[in-house]
Amino acid sequence: MADAASSFVVSLIENRAKEVGLAAFDLRTAKLHLSQFIETSRSYQNTTTLLQYFDPTDIVTPANMITPQGIIGLTSVVNQCTSASKVILSRSCFDDTKGAILVQNLVLNEALNSTLEASYKQYYLCLGAAAALFRWIDREKGITLANRSVEVTLNGSFDHMNIDGTSVQNLELVESLHIQVGPQKKRGCLFEMLKTTKTAGGTRLLRANLLQPLKDKNTINTRLDCLDELTSDDKIFFGISRALEMFPKDIDRILCSFCFKAKVSNDSTTKSTTRAGQFMVSNIILLKEALDHLPTLQEALQGAKCSLLRNIKDICANPSFRLLLQRIEEVINEDIVHSRALFLSRTQQCFAVKSGIDGYLDVAREVFSSTSEAIHELARRYREEFNLPNLKMPFNNNRGFYISFPEKDLKQTSIPSIFNQVIKKEKIICCSTSELTSLNDRNMEAAAECYKRTSLCLGELITRIREDLRLLTSLSESLALLDMMVNSFANLISTNPEESYIRPEFTETGPVAIEKGRHPVLESTIPGEFVFMTEMRETAYLLNNLTSRSLVVVDELGRATSTGDGFAIAWSCCEYMLSFKAYVLFATHMQRLTELSSVYPNVRVCYFDASILNNRLDFKFLLREGCTNVAHYGIRLAEFAGIPTSVINDAKCIAAKIDAKEKNNVSIAHAKYGHLRKDYHIAQKLLCLQYSNLNNDILRAYLKNLQQCYVENR
Repeated sequence: MADAASSFVVSLIENRAKEVGLAAFDLRTAKLHLSQFIETSRSYQNTTTLLQYFDPTDIVTPANMITPQGIIGLTSVVNQCTSASKVILSRSCFDDTKGAILVQNLVLNEALNSTLEASYKQYYLCLGAAAALFRWIDREKGITLANRSVEVTLNGSFDHMNIDGTSVQNLELVESLHIQVGPQKKRGCLFEMLKTTKTAGGTRLLRANLLQPLKDKNTINTRLDCLDELTSDDKIFFGISRALEMFPKDIDRILCSFCFKAKVSNDSTTKSTTRAGQFMVSNIILLKEALDHLPTLQEALQGAKCSLLRNIKDICANPSFRLLLQRIEEVINEDIVHSRALFLSRTQQCFAVKSGIDGYLDVAREVFSSTSEAIHELARRYREEFNLPNLKMPFNNNRGFYISFPEKDLKQTSIPSIFNQVIKKEKIICCSTSELTSLNDRNMEAAAECYKRTSLCLGELITRIREDLRLLTSLSESLALLDMMVNSFANLISTNPEESYIRPEFTETGPVAIEKGRHPVLESTIPGEFVFMTEMRETAYLLNNLTSRSLVVVDELGRATSTGDGFAIAWSCCEYMLSFKAYVLFATHMQRLTELSSVYPNVRVCYFDASILNNRLDFKFLLREGCTNVAHYGIRLAEFAGIPTSVINDAKCIAAKIDAKEKNNVSIAHAKYGHLRKDYHIAQKLLCLQYSNLNNDILRAYLKNLQQCYVENR
């Protein structure tokens, strides 16, 4: 399963008008997203949604971000992203002029360049955010970007819908709200259920499509046509699936590497230069493999009828790919393939460039080969000389070659004196010798020289590759889309019973009609048929196991059904629990449940204190006894959250009518049952006296006063 870890870094800035500029750069795919918008809600909902979508590893902000009175501010929003590192730069780093020049030099799309030139002032905040972002990337990551190498999107796409962060969480789109255990623990959300993709790009595209679904009818139907063909034509489905398995899993990262230019200064260490050379050679080898497999994918797409698959086939058939492969094969040995084994990969990278291109490289390779052979011969000699038949010489990047053998093979009481740097790992002994250290040094120096000369040989080739970045980006996006369509969506449909999933029909004006709809995540985790009744099951378990020694905590019982039924269930459950004399904490927004305190002496009503300050709610975070003293608390809370004024005004009118009706009902009830409430009140006080420690004189005086009050109020 491909890695979907985030690789975005984000920069944010706002002005006094609550206008926010955002720049988000994907270090894995070299894509830049610029967005500028006015926050209409006090909770910064647009910013929160975008941060949840990008899920950044780092967030860059200016110092002293403005927070108007009564507004949570951008700082609070950023602090809620606990998984991201926070970076604060001087406000001077957010220079929109420098940002505009930088983006215009980097952007691949000339049409977007024209838009920025014409509407520069309209996007000054996000361009300033881009300037700070690239300055931080240059400083912290040590990389700069090649001109005309970055795909830029401005203000997102109107073809996708935005889902707010709370809905993403409650719908369990990308993360489960519940702790999952056992073999199904990774199927607790829609993303995990669908994540059968094979490439990192396909996995990230799947996540992006769940967080920002398509809303363009034509694009949706194009994808549905593709799914129809994939699920009805086994030859195409399996052909594409097998072809995709041949491509490198992180092809988007490989192509992105050609957008970056590593900074090489005079004081760069040999180790960093070696690492950069290895990285470059490895990516060219992987690109060569990807281009080698294009004909196989093109053949699998042969005969495809839907427009999406035909378009991808045309991209694969572009003659520029063949020309690029030929240019690579002029420099790179044809039999070189990428390997994950450290020493094998190291050897292949040293011999990636064809012999005869660079004489110094050929000499360095001879030294590398001779020292590698000498090391292997040394291992054979040590096995015979010290009678260690299982002696090996593994390799790692930090230590180079070292000696390793099982402790049980050691026939004598001590390790031979020739062995040094001895380390025991469980039952394995690791060590070295002076002779091996000398060979290691020569071998690593020769490898470093190979990487250096190879990098010089590949400079012209990399320049040639960068000329085709736009085409390579199209290929990367096509492979990611194919992976999502074939290995996720089509795979889900094909592996479920027939007609478990059917094609929806879309119209411009509705209506919305869903027949026999099912919950895909629950269906994948719960065997057999199921109903949405978790709350009732939990309540039934609670009531059936209740004792007088129970501590019960209930939150919003009855919220999952109609208002009337919910209130009735909540009231009856409270009375049932009261009969057991259990200790119960019951949180609710049903105001009428507070009437239980007038019927049952052992019920106390409490609320969290809040007051009105400057026409806004001021939360005290203190628990008080009684009912809330803030009229229409919910409406004021909605107003504070930024719900439109027209909606708030309508809510106040409706609430006033309900209040008038409730007041009339209360007056009637008071006239009819008022004396009973007074009786319950007296009974409650008498019950409390059972546990008092008052002396007899004070107790008599209290009872006499209580009697007088009762008689006067009858």
